Amino acid sequence: MVNRQLVKDPLYMQLSAILRELINSRQYSVGDQFLTERMISDRFEVSRVTANKALSKLIDEGTLELRKGLGTFVCDEPKHFPTSHLVSFTHKMLASGKKPGTQVLQFKKATAGQVADEVSRNLNLATDEELYYMKRLRLSDGVPLILESHYLRERFCPGLRKQDLKGSLFDIMTKKYNLNVAGVDETIISTLIHGENSKYFDLPGDAAGLFMYVIGYNDAKVPVWIANVIFRGDAFELHNRRGPILTEASQFDVSIEFKKKAS
Repeated sequence: MVNRQLVKDPLYMQLSAILRELINSRQYSVGDQFLTERMISDRFEVSRVTANKALSKLIDEGTLELRKGLGTFVCDEPKHFPTSHLVSFTHKMLASGKKPGTQVLQFKKATAGQVADEVSRNLNLATDEELYYMKRLRLSDGVPLILESHYLRERFCPGLRKQDLKGSLFDIMTKKYNLNVAGVDETIISTLIHGENSKYFDLPGDAAGLFMYVIGYNDAKVPVWIANVIFRGDAFELHNRRGPILTEASQFDVSIEFKKKAS
């Protein structure tokens, strides 16, 4: 059992490390209720203020989740996925030990003249060029996490069918159509999930989220697809790393972190 004497300042930092070790010692499972502030204070002979600060640190880092009126509960280990690494949502969830799922909400063909000027301009479409429009809801263990809308140029994926979209679109492009995806331009901003979008996420009303606008390119630097992606705000965080700790391969390391909430 973890029960060490605290001897150095700052106490709350040492206490949070001890509590983290307690959680990682397998005495607690994901979803279990954790020690209360009073229990921590009594067990480790620290003030309630110190106990509160230690708990707050573990909540901030995603180790614990605070449920108002109920207490703190153990969360799953956060997973980091650098956006510079082109990995599909399906593969990300499988790597996290989750079961990925997809609901295809819309799938249709359109021409350049039927889409917004911004889409036509950013994809450099010919006047009568055809493209696919698809809207999908991505799930992890049955929980809706991502709502995405894609415009994909038809000439790069001729004969694409609705049933193809149940799995990884990235795999379809790279394996079925041998498309060499070289990179993406991504713009990420905060957003408010509301209206019809709230219903897709099973949210009772307006909620915070992350919005990503993506343009994907092949190895010839030709734009192939555009995506509008909404991330559920209580399941993802944005992380940015800058400075001398970076690898030589990258000036910046930006990642979207998937953080499974305790059920």
